[in-house]
Amino acid sequence: APNHMDGRILFEAIGHNAPSPTAKTETIEAKHQLPSGTWRQSLRTSCVGTTVYLDEGNGGFVSSGEKGK
Repeated sequence: APNHMDGRILFEAIGHNAPSPTAKTETIEAKHQLPSGTWRQSLRTSCVGTTVYLDEGNGGFVSSGEKGK
């Protein structure tokens, strides 16, 4: 291993006698209506113990003319 590494030990992945922690997943969604359409975005996070993981983030624009398609 290199002399310096970023990150943390994944205690929840190491086999030990303590019960496995459960992960709580949450999705946050937001949208903003514009004259030409709607901007939507979402962020999915998982929390294991006191650590929050950013699992996925998405965003996109749907123009007013595309809504019916």
